[in-house]
Amino acid sequence: MAAGFFDRVRIMHILDEELRDFRSLDHKLVQKMKFSTGGQYLVIVEPKFFIVYSSYTLEILAKCKSVSSNITSISFNERDTCFGMVS
Repeated sequence: MAAGFFDRVRIMHILDEELRDFRSLDHKLVQKMKFSTGGQYLVIVEPKFFIVYSSYTLEILAKCKSVSSNITSISFNERDTCFGMVS
């Protein structure tokens, strides 16, 4: 599970009906987050950048400058080979 806070994103495990912290990522003012269809990718949208993580290792796979500062939704295709954002 990923939860966005004002100063960070917390990645948590859901185990035996309780949440346990796994790791924190230093991202401020996160606008949107979305896991891919298969769950192997996590996209985090900040005001100026979007970052693609491997959700298994939390390694950054891509970091790109965002064209728009007002992203309203993120969607992946069925095979998770591409994603799109709508502003």
